Amino acid sequence: MVPEFEEAAFTAPLNKVVRCKTQFGWHLLQVLSEREECVLREIQPKDFHVKFQDPTFLEEVQLIDVREPDEVAKASLPSFEVFPLRQFGTWGPEITTKLDPQKDTYVMCHHGMRSLQVAKWLQSQGFQRVFNLAGGIHAYATTRSTVPALAATVTFPDEKPTLTDEEITKINLLIPRLCLSNTNHLPTAIQLMTTALLTNPPLQSLSLSIFIHSLTSEPDMAKPMSVLTVLRHNPSAHAHLSPTASMLVSSYMRRKRPKEALKVYHWMLRPGSACKVGKDVYGVLVYGFCNLGLVLDSLKVLRDMVDEGLLPGNGLRRIVKRSLLWEARVCEAVELDTALSACYTEGAAGEFYTKLLNLLDSLIGNWREQEKE
Repeated sequence: MVPEFEEAAFTAPLNKVVRCKTQFGWHLLQVLSEREECVLREIQPKDFHVKFQDPTFLEEVQLIDVREPDEVAKASLPSFEVFPLRQFGTWGPEITTKLDPQKDTYVMCHHGMRSLQVAKWLQSQGFQRVFNLAGGIHAYATTRSTVPALAATVTFPDEKPTLTDEEITKINLLIPRLCLSNTNHLPTAIQLMTTALLTNPPLQSLSLSIFIHSLTSEPDMAKPMSVLTVLRHNPSAHAHLSPTASMLVSSYMRRKRPKEALKVYHWMLRPGSACKVGKDVYGVLVYGFCNLGLVLDSLKVLRDMVDEGLLPGNGLRRIVKRSLLWEARVCEAVELDTALSACYTEGAAGEFYTKLLNLLDSLIGNWREQEKE
């Protein structure tokens, strides 16, 4: 639909004739009727399980399983009607005669990706409230360790979640289109990417760069933090947690948004976190803060870095020294550079690291005191 025409159609009062101008000329249009906004949501396995135990729930909703018959034979949930995605050409044209668009509709597959496709399609067909089971039947089954009743609900074969090469290729082609779309399809991209990451694919198989770029383009951090939260609460995705968080830090620093980068960094350092901060992340932060004139912040991160037994390279060391000199802290610059050099000495013992940490603590403490004056 032409953007100008679409805007006029969605803003026009009901039954009133309005006009709009597009590249094709002037048009008269009248909106004769309207329908309620269709809702597409993701539901977590535990939340679905609670609903699933309510006898009235099954009477009020429609449950769809879009896996293939051989998959259903291995593991299934009661009351789900099977609509195999590969047989879409058979049941798709008749879906509104088989299901009620006004009823809440829950869609499930193995990992939650095929069901997301079908859920989006159902929404386009006028289904008012569609829910995608996050992580699919695999996620539902693997929660049985924390929800014992699930063990009696579903049986699941012992197998590792996997994505086929074809599925990975489709995801890598679709994500850029969703992220770069003129309309707001980023929530859909988030659903698709997080669902894919929950299957624990090889680290380099998914193209995260453009996805991360889109997340850090957002005016706030709600969406980036929601992605990290989903990965954090799913152990199967922990292998992707640190790389994703690290890429967010780097992207925010490239955009000169140090506060956001620091927030992700502190999130990675929380007690009990499954994240591991790598030397590259420390380097990006120290370098970025120095270039932005936030030298105190760079020293704080450098202190964390040294505390982990990591030392900055010669290039980064020179940048820190230059930044301190730029702040007219000549003595501090020389003293810190000397302490760092001592740690590089072959056979340097732990005492050199201890002295370096004490020096950084002193520099940071003195700087804070001077800021208060």
